[in-house]
Amino acid sequence: MTFTEFFIKRPVLATIFNLMILIVGLLSYEKLTLREYPNVSNPVMSVQVNYPNASPDVVEKEITDTLEEVLASLEGIETVSSTSTYGQSSVVLHFKPDVNMSEAQSNIRDRLGMIHDVLPESAKDPIVRPENHGGEAFLYLALSGENYSFAELTHMAKLHLKDPIKSIKGVSQVQIYGDEYSMLVELDRNKLLQYDLDPKKIYDKLTTHNVSLPAGRYKGAIPINFNLQLKNTDDFKKLPVAHHNGKIVTLGDVAKVNLATSRSFISRVNGKQGVLLGIIKSSDGNPLDIAKTVYSRMDDYKYMLPEDVTLKVTFDKTKFIQGSLSSIEKSILEAIALVIAIVFLFLRSVRSTLIPIITIPISLIGVLSLMALFGLSINTITLLALVLAVGLVVDDAIVVLENIHRHIEEGLTPVEASLKGAR
Repeated sequence: MTFTEFFIKRPVLATIFNLMILIVGLLSYEKLTLREYPNVSNPVMSVQVNYPNASPDVVEKEITDTLEEVLASLEGIETVSSTSTYGQSSVVLHFKPDVNMSEAQSNIRDRLGMIHDVLPESAKDPIVRPENHGGEAFLYLALSGENYSFAELTHMAKLHLKDPIKSIKGVSQVQIYGDEYSMLVELDRNKLLQYDLDPKKIYDKLTTHNVSLPAGRYKGAIPINFNLQLKNTDDFKKLPVAHHNGKIVTLGDVAKVNLATSRSFISRVNGKQGVLLGIIKSSDGNPLDIAKTVYSRMDDYKYMLPEDVTLKVTFDKTKFIQGSLSSIEKSILEAIALVIAIVFLFLRSVRSTLIPIITIPISLIGVLSLMALFGLSINTITLLALVLAVGLVVDDAIVVLENIHRHIEEGLTPVEASLKGAR
């Protein structure tokens, strides 16, 4: 007895079996995640070298070119990209999917050890780390307020928003496009000459006096720390930098010290001064889930901010993702409707048309259980596969249905025609 004969002769069992497929498929649907693409993470490593006070041109010639030349010949590399900025060189290595990341990281460190003496003496030790983010930001929040400066808004974003957003599952980084406060020290050339000082001495004093050092333990139990950190403008002004004629010369005597901003970045939201927060997902993060969580917590974020500060979403790539997935879902329904119409047009039988109407939903819903079993998600690729599956299911159904229909026209009973046609 063949597989089809077994169920043709047992219609009740076939009905129960199909209902079971539907129920399991619907229950599995609740466990499937919605994504833009399948969860595939490519091994990416980054090498970062800090070269203080060096211009981008110098960084590229002295460090970046050397790093690229040595690292580009590593086994399993697909692409190498680099960025040279003020005081920093960054090289990103994209490996093939089958490369072992631990071995790759070890090989990178071995290569860097070979060029340790070639790099400039003032360059810091290379930092090697895996990149765990999914490219550019897909969601941007805007923080704006007429009564606050650009630096104050940046401070609010860092203090109240960055960490709560970064704690969301799947978020790798939160980039803040703002301007931080900095202590501006403007040296007076005449005063430096008067006290026989030079900028290098001032720099050394700032470096050596702005530290926090452990100093042992009192009675072996209570830790002692020397806290010499400069916290405000008064601390900077009172910093001793030299002795002149038995008098202590402070930084305030030879320089103007003010809290200022560099104004290296300016952004506006609807014509008003504002700060942008870009959310970058991790390599395995789901942008749809992240965006849903951010929207649900917007009221909590606003509660932590002053009442006259506005927080809103200015760019959301997930709307395009949802639109794309909805378009494919619409294509599946259109394919089913066209198939049903064509079957009815050529067979001219409502009863025969009911067969693909029942077959298609059972097949598509039933496959959801297999997707959940193998850890798949509902994404662009799997939905396109379901569109193709509609054609495959209907093609098989029509071949068998037409064959059975032919046997019935030749005089066989429906059951006999089904047994013979299904072979």
